[in-house]
Amino acid sequence: MANVAIKNEKITAFGGINFVLDKFDALLGEVIDRVLGIRSTTTGYQYSEIIRSIFAERYEALYEKAKRPPTSTFTSSRCRSCACSGWRPRTG
Repeated sequence: MANVAIKNEKITAFGGINFVLDKFDALLGEVIDRVLGIRSTTTGYQYSEIIRSIFAERYEALYEKAKRPPTSTFTSSRCRSCACSGWRPRTG
């Protein structure tokens, strides 16, 4: 018989994005709609939902970037601006 693990429903695979978006809605959603105004009912989306969508996309892109290993800023083998290339300025 297989073992089945019961998991908490609050755990997500998106690095906490749902938690962040819930806080975004609670803190900023109403303020954005109040300041920018309510869009027409025929448009389908309010300003707060559009801004939330852009925020979510940027947050997830930053999260994915943070998971990648850092890259070296000196990728050229002809780099002369750092000590790693062995180049030394002329003296005298």
